[in-house]
Amino acid sequence: MVFPEIKPRGEQHTLFAAVVRSAMLPTLLAFFFLIFANGNCSAKEITLSWECRLEVDYQTGGSRNYSLKFGIDDQAYREAIQRGIDEEKGTFAGLVCAYRESHKWVRDEIAWKLWDGTKNLSLRDRMEVVLNFVSSLSYKERSTMAQPPIQTLYEGCGDCDDKAMLAIWIIAGLGHLGNDVRAGLVLAQAVTDPNMGHAGVALRLDPPVGSDWSIVKIEGETWILTDVTSPGTCRLGDWKRDIYPEVGIIVPPRTAPYLLTLNE
Repeated sequence: MVFPEIKPRGEQHTLFAAVVRSAMLPTLLAFFFLIFANGNCSAKEITLSWECRLEVDYQTGGSRNYSLKFGIDDQAYREAIQRGIDEEKGTFAGLVCAYRESHKWVRDEIAWKLWDGTKNLSLRDRMEVVLNFVSSLSYKERSTMAQPPIQTLYEGCGDCDDKAMLAIWIIAGLGHLGNDVRAGLVLAQAVTDPNMGHAGVALRLDPPVGSDWSIVKIEGETWILTDVTSPGTCRLGDWKRDIYPEVGIIVPPRTAPYLLTLNE
């Protein structure tokens, strides 16, 4: 499936539409001069293609191909880099709360296209498409805290916490479209090596009856854990619980993590 093209949109684009509608030519010319003089009008066009296997596909052995085109303003990218530098000394809890509502005009358009393009699928399958969109990005190890989602998309790569943060960001955008799935950041240390950490995504979803998915209970509700790190097809409930059986999960707006053991 090819999703319709997403046009980059920011404050200057909204102003542009208003000026065009008003047919004020002098104002329009002045607007163009200011935008180009500041170098804020350029954008990077990005096309992501990915493969996804839904629940029925695991029974048949098939898969589905998706493609999504969107744009990110260069100015938004520069702002994201600066914000990442500013947030570098913060905590993961602070980053989740700060990043999930950042650059909402880009987030909400991507979320809408993903949501509208999967309207004939079940809720779990729709989340599969979203998480595989994220996991399709290249892996690049970084030694710093999670970078802003816009930066991950613009550069087309990230590590485990970058991709997890991107997934949470998109799902926050889906919340404005009637989707009631909540997402949290999963942090864990390997039982074999306390210096080896990992990050993933937790979704407030019920797994299929009889499944062996990686889950935890938070205040009586079931949350599904998923690893979105490696490029390629990821699967809901796929988490290396033999290596990372104990996790901390940050669910905004709560800043204190829930400390949990999987499948208890």
